[in-house]
Amino acid sequence: MRQAFPHEREALILDATGPLTSIALLRHGLFVAVVEVADTGGAWVDGVTKELAGLAKNYPLPRTLFLLAREQEAAAFQKAFATVKFGDLWLSDAPPKIIAVLASHLSALVRQAAESSPDLPLLLMALYWRYRAPD
Repeated sequence: MRQAFPHEREALILDATGPLTSIALLRHGLFVAVVEVADTGGAWVDGVTKELAGLAKNYPLPRTLFLLAREQEAAAFQKAFATVKFGDLWLSDAPPKIIAVLASHLSALVRQAAESSPDLPLLLMALYWRYRAPD
């Protein structure tokens, strides 16, 4: 995320790709808090708003929210957030900036981390064990 959006040092990351929605708070480029919300259908937005209110009690919330969701669901999530009144969480009624992060934004930035070669003796032992003659 730092490479894709280097100017955003403080943000909320809303990961809605699985059965649990994770909300991560970044301050100065570091994770400060992470909370999770169960996917309860129609009350999902209320659950997310409740967890954001809990975070707002301890930290000032940034105005940028990165939404990680499947491409076909991202527009529906953004539309759901457009109806929420965020005045209690931030000092203005203006909604936060919601940025849907798609796979196409990050795919060019993903690199293999391990540069070491595989353990060849272990690989050969595993292959021998798999294809050995039956006893």
